Amino acid sequence: MSYSLVCLDTDILIALLRGDEDAKRAIAALEEKGETISTSMITAYELLKGAATSMRERIHSDVTGLLSQLGVLTLTLEACSEAAQILQALRKDGKTIGEFDVLIAAIAISNREDLLTRDGHFGRIDRLHVREW
Repeated sequence: MSYSLVCLDTDILIALLRGDEDAKRAIAALEEKGETISTSMITAYELLKGAATSMRERIHSDVTGLLSQLGVLTLTLEACSEAAQILQALRKDGKTIGEFDVLIAAIAISNREDLLTRDGHFGRIDRLHVREW
């Protein structure tokens, strides 16, 4: 099952900011289908952190401009509970991933959104609907 709500992972937004044609086409295809696109608060942080690290005003402006065009899903208590369950299941299976990615997945699951990403490790998470771009 797939949702018509799509949460964009950090990788596609970085690619979009860099002018990647595959990223542009993937997002345009979602928009043409009328799918609702968003991102997570964790991805917003990762992008803003990268922009601050670059210390280039243009990059910060590009990031804030992009984020202002997207819905940004917050980290709720429900998502925190989901993240704890995901982390426990991954540890049990010996397949851990970074905690930011666990939080991104939990936010997508708790908002009943697919996650659009190229990061294959998200496939380890049961109940997460992953779309590859």
